[in-house]
Amino acid sequence: MGAEYVSEAYSWIVRRVSERGDVQRIADEEQRTIAQVCEMLLHEGVETYKKEGPKFMQRLVAKQKARLRTPLRERGAQSV
Repeated sequence: MGAEYVSEAYSWIVRRVSERGDVQRIADEEQRTIAQVCEMLLHEGVETYKKEGPKFMQRLVAKQKARLRTPLRERGAQSV
């Protein structure tokens, strides 16, 4: 995997997740760069998938579907 691809992947992750500032907040709290935080989160996700296989992905998909079904107003209240 080339460095350019990894950089693009990090950028995509940050755009998708950082809408609420979560990645930036984590980076600030941990005194890390956004790229370092994304790399760690991505690495842990891959390692968990290697251990748990499709069950892990099924849990993630179920959580994503639940988030999409929950109105934005309620999601904001839940994350506080």
